[in-house]
Amino acid sequence: MKLLFLCCFLIFACLSQAKKYVYKEDEYKASLKAWQDLKSKAYTFVMVDAGEFRTGRTTIKVRNGQVVSRKYVQTKTYHLPHEVVESWSETTPQTIGSHEGGYPVSTFDEVYADCIENILTQKYKDDPWENPENPRYFGDLKVDENGLLSLCAFYHDYGIWGNVINVESIRYC
Repeated sequence: MKLLFLCCFLIFACLSQAKKYVYKEDEYKASLKAWQDLKSKAYTFVMVDAGEFRTGRTTIKVRNGQVVSRKYVQTKTYHLPHEVVESWSETTPQTIGSHEGGYPVSTFDEVYADCIENILTQKYKDDPWENPENPRYFGDLKVDENGLLSLCAFYHDYGIWGNVINVESIRYC
């Protein structure tokens, strides 16, 4: 009887501590509304992707809902000054999207869509150890001082796992 009681207690204790997968729906909707209220016909935003020894920055300029330029600079980050290892510019309709590196050609509306469709609502299905009752993965969303998207990421308990959207800045032209 004591063993049965102990087993029931342990199961209850584990289940009560389970993290539920939450993707911050309210925060996302508030941020999307802030973007819709603030967006203009012309803006530029900078996306950052970082690795252990490098940082890449993609600058995307949008006018009237169309991407009109995309620029990319990748630097080594393990010594100063940061050495540029790759850079390019796409400034004509024929060249926009012609390079593989950098953040994909996107408007900021498409960045928001990518965040909700491919990151925040994602559940990692390929992990054989994942327990639906106690998920170890969660989406995270951070906003800047204007309420606009600054980080959208999919995490594992021990760090980033999967896609990350990291917005360094957005400005209106």
